[in-house]
Amino acid sequence: MNDIVVIALYSFLTASLLIASYYDIKKRRIWYLIFVPAFAISLLINVIFYNIVVFSLLSLLLFSLLFFATNTRVFIAGSSAISAVGAILIFYMEPDLLMPWIVEIVFANMVIGEFLFGVGDIKALILVIFSTAPFYLSLPYSIISLPFSILFFLNLGFSSIAATIYSLYYTYMKTGTFSYRAKVKDKDKFSEIAFKSYKRNGNTYVTYNIPFTLFITIAFILTSLSVYLSILM
Repeated sequence: MNDIVVIALYSFLTASLLIASYYDIKKRRIWYLIFVPAFAISLLINVIFYNIVVFSLLSLLLFSLLFFATNTRVFIAGSSAISAVGAILIFYMEPDLLMPWIVEIVFANMVIGEFLFGVGDIKALILVIFSTAPFYLSLPYSIISLPFSILFFLNLGFSSIAATIYSLYYTYMKTGTFSYRAKVKDKDKFSEIAFKSYKRNGNTYVTYNIPFTLFITIAFILTSLSVYLSILM
C-alpha cells in the first residue's frame, strides 16, 4: 500500500512542480495557491500512513507563514519562533526528522527580503522537503550515504549553478555582455518578463530574471531518480 501511495504522491508532486515551472517561465510568477493541494495530500499521508504529527503541524505553520509578506516583522518573528520551538519539539518527539526540519528552516529563511529566492520558489522547496520526510532514510549515492533532503539540497546547488551559467549565456546572447548585469541603451528592446531593468548613475542596466522553479523541479527529479536507482541496486 505504501508503495502505491509513494508513487501517487511523487507523480502529483512532479506534476505540480512542472505546472509551476511553466508559469514561472511564461510570467516569472507562480500562482500562490498552486502548491496547496500537494501540501494537503502530503499532510494527510504523513499523518495517516506514517503517524508524523509534530513535524507535519510545524511544517504546516511554516508553510502557512509564507503566505504573509516575507519582509515584515511578523514573518521574521514567526519564523524565528517556529524554528526554535520546532527544533526542540522534534528533537524530543520525532528526532529522526530533525534534519529535514533544519533544511526546511534554512529554505524558509532564504525568503526574507527575497534576495535569493521568491516566495513561490520557497513554497516549492518547503513542499519537497515536507513531502519526502517519511522516506528520510540513508540511501547510497555514489560513494556516500545521504538522506533525501540533503541529496536534494546538493542537487539544488548544482541546478542553481546551471541556472546562473544559463543566465550569463542568455544575457550575453541578448546584450553582447557576459555579465549578470548588462548596460543597455534601450531597455524597451528587452522583455519585461525575462529581464529586470533599473537605472544607476544615469545608465540603464538589465538583469536576467531566472525562472528558479524550473531548476528546483530539475533538482527534485534528479534526486528522486538517484534514490530510485539506489533502491534498485
